[in-house]
Amino acid sequence: LKKTGMVIERKDIVKNIVLFVLGAATIFVGAQLMCDNGAEFARALNVPEGIIGVTILAVGTSLPELVTAITSIIKKKADLSVGNVIGANIIDLTLILPVCALIYGSKLPASPTVAMVDIPACLIIGILSVVPTLITKKFSRWQGALMLAAYAVYIVLSVIVMA
Repeated sequence: LKKTGMVIERKDIVKNIVLFVLGAATIFVGAQLMCDNGAEFARALNVPEGIIGVTILAVGTSLPELVTAITSIIKKKADLSVGNVIGANIIDLTLILPVCALIYGSKLPASPTVAMVDIPACLIIGILSVVPTLITKKFSRWQGALMLAAYAVYIVLSVIVMA
């Protein structure tokens, strides 16, 4: 096989496939362990289920994107990182939510907490990530810090509203 003047040997292809499958399986098992054990630990500390959902389970289900983002940044492929995160979120909005609506029926229930805290937080963090990036054509550290601060405020508000 040839690609841009380089010869790729069959053993390299097999090695890369094996490493890919091994990496994917490791990420899956790690995310599962994070969700299961983190949630049990939080329940033992009497943490409300809603807080467990927006922290531990959110991190556990986002581990594949996080690992891909960190790996792509280490390998100096920042465009892959941005594409991965945006792509995962687009899939969530355009595939997962509509499929849930089809399965559940004509209306998906939303609690007052979702309307008061979750949706505004999603909109604010989305704006913080997209608007400056479109203007400056790059994602900056200050954006990451601001988004992390916005997430911390979101967690505090969630705790207050759920209490």
